Amino acid sequence: MTSDYECAGRILDTFPQAMRFMAHDLRDTSGRPGTVPQYRILSYLYHHGPDSMGGLAECQNVTLPTMTKTVAGLVERGLLERETDANDRRVVMLRLTPDGEAMFQDIRDRMQARLTTIIATMTADEQEALATGLRAFLGALQRAHAEEKATGHGHCAAREG
Repeated sequence: MTSDYECAGRILDTFPQAMRFMAHDLRDTSGRPGTVPQYRILSYLYHHGPDSMGGLAECQNVTLPTMTKTVAGLVERGLLERETDANDRRVVMLRLTPDGEAMFQDIRDRMQARLTTIIATMTADEQEALATGLRAFLGALQRAHAEEKATGHGHCAAREG
């Protein structure tokens, strides 16, 4: 039986490789956001709706100036739009444009198709084990997020789509 510690090590070894794989696809496809952080912003806004610059920075675990620079590129390309909050004019909300939504869906479809070719090399039992493990891991992340949030130490990572 694999220990919790060994399992955590496997996750830490596997996820960066998967992210490098996806990052390569993002860089190699013209007209795409180009970086994993940009894709994560599109994904977050697609799944959760508009958010403030500060909210996005917190969820992405970056500084506000870093988020502002990343968002500026997406706004310039017409993928995001800024909108002043109706309740507080000091707050700028960010939302996907129709082009941003279409681009996110296109990128996600392309990456899903590419991952499908890799998963297709696995046996049916391996595929089922992977799906079961990923569901269980996501559930554990969401429970940990809920516990951290309840104690005031929560982050947005487990919410990301």
